[in-house]
Amino acid sequence: MKKENLWLLINTGIMLVIGIVLVIVANTVIPKEPKDRLFNQVIQLENQETVEGVPAGSSYATIDYKADAVSRSGDVLGTVYNVKVRNGYKLSADDTSGYIELLIAIDENDLVFVEIVVLNQSNWTVKGIQNYIVEYYDGVLLEQIEKFPAYDAADLEAGATAVDSTGTIKNLIIRTLKVHFNIQDDPYIDYFGEGYTLEDDATFIPTEHVIYKQNVKDSSGNDAGTIYELEGTGEYLGYDGISSGSITMYVLFDENAEIISILMPDSLYGHTAGFKARNDAYLNEFIGLTILEIQAVIDENVDLKTGATGSRALIDILLAALSEVN
Repeated sequence: MKKENLWLLINTGIMLVIGIVLVIVANTVIPKEPKDRLFNQVIQLENQETVEGVPAGSSYATIDYKADAVSRSGDVLGTVYNVKVRNGYKLSADDTSGYIELLIAIDENDLVFVEIVVLNQSNWTVKGIQNYIVEYYDGVLLEQIEKFPAYDAADLEAGATAVDSTGTIKNLIIRTLKVHFNIQDDPYIDYFGEGYTLEDDATFIPTEHVIYKQNVKDSSGNDAGTIYELEGTGEYLGYDGISSGSITMYVLFDENAEIISILMPDSLYGHTAGFKARNDAYLNEFIGLTILEIQAVIDENVDLKTGATGSRALIDILLAALSEVN
């Protein structure tokens, strides 16, 4: 064999070895999948454990499972949660529903990172959702996330059109983190302070929609307000047609008998989840009112569109029932 041919063969062999090494590096070191981008390195998801699973139905926002994020060297880098949203923002007419799948990572410093796995939403919402996740969810703490807006304020046009999806995403991320950190929510503390107590009002007579009344005392035993539970069932237009579901609300009054908050928990909202944020915004119209002023505000907003006609109608029925309580 000529010397030139030998060197050519040797160089070809070297190039092949280098190519094989580069391929191995590309496949095992360079982050390419969503799970790898969470920690900016190739990882494995191990010790998978179901949290809530995926419910049946045409609308949900759920924490499917969690797993340990393990590096190639075997170190546990943090915990990764897989969350899923099914809503009505379909990519095409052939889809039965819209679908979002995300990975939420919490590292050893309690910093939160989010990556999109699947984003099957209407074309006019996709940009806003992508911008929102990139803008806000990259190495942040739970305390910061709770103060984030419901959509990307830096891109009002794209963000605002995606507000139902991004609002659902924010709420689901917060719920996931509270599960992770074992935070037990007590929403009444924000309004009545630490050490408040509740007692059932024995003089109250329940109605069809106003289930109970509780009196609130502050930590010193002084009157701090009242809480009413409202509940009802009504029809709404779901993603699979007309359905029926219940809604439960808690109306909080201060010691001056003025509304300080209306709480409508996600877990007790049996209508289309995608429009809940709009109905929450509608309930803000009643803050500061007394019971006697509720009906007037309902009448003033009779033409207000929230995108959820059936749910809005049921909410009005519940509030009207409260306005009739003596």
